[in-house]
Amino acid sequence: NLVFWGGAWHATVCIFSENPTLLGEDERSVWHSIDEDKVHMLRTALEEGLCTDHELEVVVTLHGFRVCADGGLIAVFVEDAAQSFTALRASAKELGTRAIGPLNSRPKKLIHVTLGRILELPS
Repeated sequence: NLVFWGGAWHATVCIFSENPTLLGEDERSVWHSIDEDKVHMLRTALEEGLCTDHELEVVVTLHGFRVCADGGLIAVFVEDAAQSFTALRASAKELGTRAIGPLNSRPKKLIHVTLGRILELPS
């Protein structure tokens, strides 16, 4: 997801809890909600672990667009040779897992922005 916040565009690095309607039956059986206490713990862990005084430069380039099996329309990106986005994603996932336990989301290997989702075909 791309969000305009604080005068700049921001991309989602890691999803900590997926909407259960997007999960398969096996994944949905272990899904659990994340209450406000866990949200606070997660926020604190990410602020202390990722948000520092120096800027982290992450470089990605638009590769193309894809329609996914779950109806999602995404823009797909490739990262720089240093794999800065992958490192940032791994750090966020590790901090989140330590703070709130196992993540409730499908693994994301692509660098992408969800542009929309087709929920059902018109009749």
